[in-house]
Amino acid sequence: MKIKPILIFFFIFSIALLIPVATTPGIIGDIVLDRYFKEPGRLPPPVFPHWFHRIRFKCKVCHPAIFKMKKGENDITMAKILRGEFCGKCHDGTIAWPVNFDACPRCHSKIVNNAKTLPKPMEKAGADPLTWKGSDEAAQALPKDNKGNIDWIAALVNGSISPKDTLDPKAKTGTPLRLNLLYKGKNMPDAMFPHYAHTIWLDCNNCHIDIFLMQAGQSKMTMEGIFSGGFCAVCHGKVAFPIDNCFRCHPQK
Repeated sequence: MKIKPILIFFFIFSIALLIPVATTPGIIGDIVLDRYFKEPGRLPPPVFPHWFHRIRFKCKVCHPAIFKMKKGENDITMAKILRGEFCGKCHDGTIAWPVNFDACPRCHSKIVNNAKTLPKPMEKAGADPLTWKGSDEAAQALPKDNKGNIDWIAALVNGSISPKDTLDPKAKTGTPLRLNLLYKGKNMPDAMFPHYAHTIWLDCNNCHIDIFLMQAGQSKMTMEGIFSGGFCAVCHGKVAFPIDNCFRCHPQK
């Protein structure tokens, strides 16, 4: 007796719920930079809130020119930041607050989950990361998806945020690509990849060719590979909605 494809799909879905994804201290995308802060007695490790920066800048502003995409590839130190690298690229006193002694608690803070509600629109909030960092409550002003995670595309469309495309006001930015790719599923509903929703945030070189090869069929993408942290999971579950939200990619009629 053959098992119906939809039953196989729900079996895979139930397995996906058991697979751990990137954990964060607050909102998806928050990163604890603890490489040099594991010894007792040191400052609290800095927490980088992706969402707080994402309301002001698109992903392509920082990746991969300032920060490489892969975890562990950026050896971030205070010496490099003070030289204008990494965080110091923006935190220079002009684009963002400067890196100095008074600013230490803004990043090296244990405050994670006691923030207030952000007013709308987000780009005019003027929030302080010492107060707002890493709390679900802090992002109540942003639209949510069916799982309660921030819907970043909806936030752009409804005007909640107006992130910049570049740090250079004279630079030309690319036009989002309106191309949907359909992946035929053997034992589950077909998956749809919307280029537009990704290229409105990213440049082509963010994904090609390190994550996805350019020619159709070359990438050999599988759910097993995604569950292992490859392909879509390079971002999803870390800075975008988790991979256990199956129906975001496998829509039903």
